[in-house]
Amino acid sequence: MKSQIQIPQELLAQIDFQNTVNGGMSETTAAAWKEKDGYRLILKAPGVDVEKIHIETADQRFTIFYLIDVLEGSQQLPYYLINLPLSPEIDVNHISAHLNDDGSILVLAPFSDWAKGKSRQIDIDM
Repeated sequence: MKSQIQIPQELLAQIDFQNTVNGGMSETTAAAWKEKDGYRLILKAPGVDVEKIHIETADQRFTIFYLIDVLEGSQQLPYYLINLPLSPEIDVNHISAHLNDDGSILVLAPFSDWAKGKSRQIDIDM
C-alpha cells in the first residue's frame, strides 16, 4: 500500500510566493468552452499587469500574450499565455474581452452568421 503525501495549502501558497518573488511567476490558468452562441474563455494570470496583456487574432491563430524585457531591457519578447488555432466558425470582428471583478479576463468569441446556418441564393451572371 502506497502512502499519499498531503501538502498543506499554506505551504503551496508560500512556494508559489517565493517562486514569484525570486523571478518566477504564478501559473496562468485558462478554461474554454463552447456555448450556443460562441466560445467563452476565462484567463487568470496572477502577477501580470492586465494593461500589458495583448489579445490578437492573426494567421488563423488566437493569441493572448504580454511582452517581457530581455537583454537588460533593450528588446522585448512575447510571453504567450494562450496560443490556439482560430475556428473558422468564429466571427473575428466581434470577439470581445472583459476584465472580471476577480481580475480574470473573459473572452467572448461569437459564431458568425454563416456558422449559425445563414444561407443565400447566388444568381449566375449572364
